[in-house]
Amino acid sequence: MPTAVETASDYIRALIFRGVLRGGDRIPIDQIAKTLGISRQPIREALITMINDDLVVAEPKRGTFVATFGPEAILEHFDLFGALVSRSIARLVATADDALIAQLRQMHAKVDALAAAGDVARANQAMLEFQRFVYHRAATPRLSMLVRSMQRFVPGEVYLDTVPTGLEISHRFRVTLLDAIERRDPEAGARAITDQMASAGRRFCEELRSRGVFAPSPAAPPADSDDA
Repeated sequence: MPTAVETASDYIRALIFRGVLRGGDRIPIDQIAKTLGISRQPIREALITMINDDLVVAEPKRGTFVATFGPEAILEHFDLFGALVSRSIARLVATADDALIAQLRQMHAKVDALAAAGDVARANQAMLEFQRFVYHRAATPRLSMLVRSMQRFVPGEVYLDTVPTGLEISHRFRVTLLDAIERRDPEAGARAITDQMASAGRRFCEELRSRGVFAPSPAAPPADSDDA
C-alpha cells in the first residue's frame, strides 16, 4: 500500500502530466490535502522529490510552482530507465528456468485475454504486474532500489491513463521478451526493454504535447530580408 507521500506524489504528477496544472501554476497544497484526506506534511515531502526531478520549483515566501519543461526531459527519463532496467532484464533472460518461463507466459496470456474481453482497467493492472515482475525478478537489491526510485517519475497508472496505446506497446515488448527468453538471448531481452522505453517515451511526449503540457518552443528569429 502506498505511503501518504507516494500518494501525494502520484496525484500531483498526474495533475501535471494531464495538463491540469501547467508551467507556472502554484501547487495548491491545501486543496490537495483536502482532496486526498491527508495533512500538508506528506505533500511537502512529495514536492521535495519533485523538485529534484525538475517538475516543480520552490520560490521562497511564495510557494511551490509547476516547472516549465520540454520533451527532452521526458525522453531522457525513458532512455535512462530503459538502460537501467535492461541490466535486470538481461539477467532474467540468462537465468530463467522452465517454471519461470511458464509463469511469464501465463501472465502474458492474462493481459491479452483481459484486453480482448474489453476489460481495459484490469488488463492495464495485469500488464503493470507483468512489467514490475520482470523488472525486479532478477535484479540485485541495489538495482531494484534504483528502478523503484525511477518508476516514480511517471507512475505506471498515470502513463496508461495518458497514453491510449500503452497496452499495444506493452504487447510488443512482452512478445519480444518471451522470444528472447526462449532463445536464451540476453542481448535481445535487453534490447526489447530499451526499444519499448524509447517507443513509450515518444508516445508519452506526443500526448503531453497535445495537452499543452510542454513549455512553448522559443520563436525562431525572423529571416533577414534581402532588399538589395
